[in-house]
Amino acid sequence: MKDIKNYILSYKIKYEQNPLILFLNNSSLDPYKRLSLAPCLAHFAMSFSDLNKFIYRNLEQKDMFQEIINEHTFEDERHATLFIKDMKQLEYNTPNLFVDTLQFLWGSDTIKVRQTTFDLISLLSNRSSFEKYVILESIENNGHIIFKALSYAAEELSLITGKNYIYFGMHHLNLETGHALGKKVEFYSEKIENYRPTLSQKETALYLVDCVYDIFNLFWNNLYDYSNKST
Repeated sequence: MKDIKNYILSYKIKYEQNPLILFLNNSSLDPYKRLSLAPCLAHFAMSFSDLNKFIYRNLEQKDMFQEIINEHTFEDERHATLFIKDMKQLEYNTPNLFVDTLQFLWGSDTIKVRQTTFDLISLLSNRSSFEKYVILESIENNGHIIFKALSYAAEELSLITGKNYIYFGMHHLNLETGHALGKKVEFYSEKIENYRPTLSQKETALYLVDCVYDIFNLFWNNLYDYSNKST
């Protein structure tokens, strides 16, 4: 299992060199401009709650990987409410025609963002709990990196506006540790650490880690392109 975890962490360097992360970390840019990606993120931020409820979660399955996943989903599904609060704080709550909102959310500016949700559903479909756990850990590693970068911009903006941004700032980052969360993780930590996957399981796991990177690379590139277009 250690080899798989290390392989997930090995992507940290690739993720951190993504143009979006470099853009978010650029303190010479106005922090509000760096957070201008917020509307583009909406489809994924809201869909991720349903991904946890309907794709990851399986309360009938009781093995250790699924128990960890199940507990984690109850925390992760609530993050959409944090996003809603920050959209108000960023003053994206101005009245819009419903049709205009639909055209934006399902328009060309957000196509790869939308695709991310469906690509993850496809990747998770018919997977064992072990495979779903590997995907979850890969996504959480990704989440920690992007929310660390977002938090820099959000905290800088807070100093200007006096507002607290709980989704884009430190509050959410503290929930995005890079790993699954919950008491089940602590309970099974030794078993997870000592788990010896078969050669076939390991090969599949490494393939899934690669897939997650490819999916999120397209996602982040869409956010970066939108940010440049917006600014």
